[in-house]
Amino acid sequence: MFLGANTGEFYALDLNTGAVLWHKNLGWRPQLTCNARGIASTAAVALDDQGRATVYVGGGDGYLYALDAATGVQRWRTIVGALPSTTKSDYYNWASPIVLGGQVYDGVSSMCDRPFVPGGLEAFDQATGALQHSYIAVSAPALGGGVWTSPAADDGGHIFVTTGSGSGSPPGDMYSVVRLSAATLDRQDAWTLPTAERVGDSDWGSSPTIFTATIAGTPTEMVAACNKNGILYAFDAMHLSAGPVWQTRIGEGNADGSLACLPAPIWDGSRLLMAGPRTTIDGVTYNGSMRALNPATGGIVWERGLGGLILGTPSVNGSGVIAAATYDSSGAPNGTYLLDARDGSQLNFLSFANSKQFAQPVFVGDRLIMATQFGGVNVYEVSTSEDTSRPSTPTGLTATSITASRVSLRWNASSDNVGVTGYRIFRNGTKIGQIAAQTTYDDSTVSPQTAYDYTVKALDAAGNVSRASNRLSVTTPAAGGALFSDGFESGAMSAWTTSVGMVVEGATVHAGQWAAQAHPASAAAYAVKNLGQTAGALDVQLALRVTSQDGNNLDLLKLRTASGGTLAVVYLTPTGRLALRNATTATATASTVSVSKNTWHQLRLVLTVSGGSPGSQVWLDDAPVAALTRSASYGTTPIGQILIGDTNARTHDVVFDDVSALP
Repeated sequence: MFLGANTGEFYALDLNTGAVLWHKNLGWRPQLTCNARGIASTAAVALDDQGRATVYVGGGDGYLYALDAATGVQRWRTIVGALPSTTKSDYYNWASPIVLGGQVYDGVSSMCDRPFVPGGLEAFDQATGALQHSYIAVSAPALGGGVWTSPAADDGGHIFVTTGSGSGSPPGDMYSVVRLSAATLDRQDAWTLPTAERVGDSDWGSSPTIFTATIAGTPTEMVAACNKNGILYAFDAMHLSAGPVWQTRIGEGNADGSLACLPAPIWDGSRLLMAGPRTTIDGVTYNGSMRALNPATGGIVWERGLGGLILGTPSVNGSGVIAAATYDSSGAPNGTYLLDARDGSQLNFLSFANSKQFAQPVFVGDRLIMATQFGGVNVYEVSTSEDTSRPSTPTGLTATSITASRVSLRWNASSDNVGVTGYRIFRNGTKIGQIAAQTTYDDSTVSPQTAYDYTVKALDAAGNVSRASNRLSVTTPAAGGALFSDGFESGAMSAWTTSVGMVVEGATVHAGQWAAQAHPASAAAYAVKNLGQTAGALDVQLALRVTSQDGNNLDLLKLRTASGGTLAVVYLTPTGRLALRNATTATATASTVSVSKNTWHQLRLVLTVSGGSPGSQVWLDDAPVAALTRSASYGTTPIGQILIGDTNARTHDVVFDDVSALP
């Protein structure tokens, strides 16, 4: 393994013993206009043009080095940007290089903005170190726009960088996410953080991460990075200038780099795993956090508050273990949190003389490497044990809703000595689905007037399968159409019984040409539909896009009796979390699921008053919201009205589209 030290010394260590194989001094910068510093760059290891293992790393002296991995012998070195001054702290190698297609790419930045330098990215010949291409983020007389993060490359010949602050004008690509040609470093596209969203020195300290998300049914290449303002922004990689597809707040914004959102998101193939700075979760303030996010919407799958600030980027291994190291100066214990990527639960906490850690923890085979500020380099063996215990049998399988085209199932969770990872659903003895560790399932492949038998089995990570649950027998009713649907394509609110403060508009739509907007200023904005008949159970779905919300609860959807008595309300808490209020029992439940702003979401509420197991089921973007899916009494009066919007005097901006109600 290879690592640099703040002394300027670069080491090759034996992974098994920790013995020093070789070391070489790559220089350091004395205290001038910034504090003294050695090596901050993380090395890249690749085969050179002759097939030799070579280490590429930025030195503390301003040079990019190519070293023989086995001996440390220098193959070449080249200046990045310009030769550092002897009287001021100008150029410094913060960035970590990447190797691609015979070129080595490294960022150009200043040491601490005293002074700024013309920042950007440079490409060097992998064999000789000769400069091939340059991208400079600003034009004279402006300075800044430094790339002090690591660039990211996709398979399509593109390089993505995040840039820093600067001074003078024209501002160029300061404070930006930029796409470049990997072949020439020509600028192709960029998005600049709006002035209103900046927090002083609001440069991008997070390296960009490339991932894939399904947007409007199409797999889309995305790129995401976190700004010092505490917000994670995600873009269509080929349309940066169109602005974020979504954005999610990760923590408090802070211009101080030692307290800001600097980690890069981790892509595990299905979710983004994101560490962050000081934040508040469910009313409790934490120094740091770890979250799993939906890649298409930025919605929070799970979140866990941590005692220490996570400043560097975490890692995740193939077994789904996250290693997140703390760099906390508040007095909280420093160390490495080991978390379960499935739900964020803590598996362990490793501390080394309470030393801070900025370097990314690294999983290599069965080893975990952690480099600390004062506690040395620590290598742990990741042990596994054989698990032969099956999960407990799921109980209480019931149908929460039965229609001609759908059967909604719910059951009680199983337990396991290690952890339940999912469930298999069987219909008439044949497996029809396998889901994650949630306790609801919708079978939408049923036919009208047909009898079915269902069972459920739990499974764990080792492949152990539980015994089958109780058998549930159901018969679907005859087919019937929707009680109500409106995509607002009439261009008016004419399908609704009552409409107050709702405006049909065509600028922001989910589908078609029209949608309904509620954008009041301290006023009510809502629409009511009398269904014309009552239903013991109702399945309501709609699309919504939240742009802004004041500091109050914001009602989104109400189901009411025919006389207008409220039964259930789906609403947003003041912090934007999805919540449900049972008006018949005067109880409210808030989930940990956030509804990200400026993106479309699919909301679904199935409410059963009678004719099945009474209770509620809530989905956001086809993912069950576990905290809002529960058995509960909603009285005996059936559902007769739908209400979208909020009848209270509020200030907000929400657009609704594609509303439907099925019995």
